[in-house]
This record gives sequence, structure tokens and C-alpha cells, in this order.
Amino acid sequence: MSAGLSVVLDTNVLVSAALWRHSTPGQVFEWAAGAGRLVVCEASLQELYKVLQRPKFDRIAARAQRLAFVDLVRTHGHPVEPQSQHHRAVQGACRDADDELFLALALSAQAQTIVSGDDDLLTLHPWRGITICTPAQYLERAR
Repeated sequence: MSAGLSVVLDTNVLVSAALWRHSTPGQVFEWAAGAGRLVVCEASLQELYKVLQRPKFDRIAARAQRLAFVDLVRTHGHPVEPQSQHHRAVQGACRDADDELFLALALSAQAQTIVSGDDDLLTLHPWRGITICTPAQYLERAR
């Protein structure tokens, strides 16, 4: 995968894609995964797995279906483990320290874009030359 072509999808985008496959976040996942641009790290996959196990999602999609989505993300995502210097570089960059994982992943992967529905990340746009946008904005640019 070429540097700069990769995209990071934060957990809320992936959760929406898992629950509503034909939604805008679902389309973003399909496009990024199909184009070979999706990057993931073990910590982001573990967070996705943990969130998708929440009982509140049982009424929307079966647990087995939700957890199978994690395997799909793992299969189609290019694994990039954030470097320690990238973790240090993002400390304090975001109002929500949990979102710093996605900033560090984007730096390590030399990603062009982070797709999020989270205002804590969206307010940083642009950040260190990385576009941070909503799923709808990403689809508009990608097509």
C-alpha cells in the first residue's frame, strides 16, 4: 500500500458499519476495504471487539454477526502498529485521550485521512496534514 493512500476509520464509524451495513459508514468501510486502503492496529481491533459485545446492540444485530465483522475488518485491514514516537507525538493533541490512538495510527501508517463521527477528532481537521472528516465527506471525496 502506498503511503498517503491509507485511511483510518475510528471505532464509531466501524460500529455503525457493523450494525448498518448499507449506511454511509458501511459504504465507507466497503470502499476503503475494497480499495485496500484501510489500516488497523491491534488496539483498534480490540476496542472494536469490546464495543460490539455490548448487549445494547443485541436488538440491532446478532452478537455473532457483530463479532464476525471484527474478523472482516482484520482480514481487509492492513496492520500497522503505531510506533512509540507517534504515541508520544499525539499526547495531548485531542480532548479525548482515547482518540489519540487513531492519530498515532494515522501517523504510523502515513495515512491521508481519518474518518470519524467524533467531534473530538473532527475539530482537529486538518491535523499534521491529515484530513479528518465525516463518513459522508469521505465518500464524496473518494468517488
